[in-house]
Amino acid sequence: MHLEQRDPIVDDSGQAAGFFVHARGSELAEDVPSTTDDGREKAFH
Repeated sequence: MHLEQRDPIVDDSGQAAGFFVHARGSELAEDVPSTTDDGREKAFH
């Protein structure tokens, strides 16, 4: 199976994680927010 890297736009990140993890029979290794180069948490609006 080949998966391309994409940045989907979603309304609910928890629901999206559920799809990509559980629907594919995977495990979530970690769920940490992305940070900017200076260490601030990235905001997604």
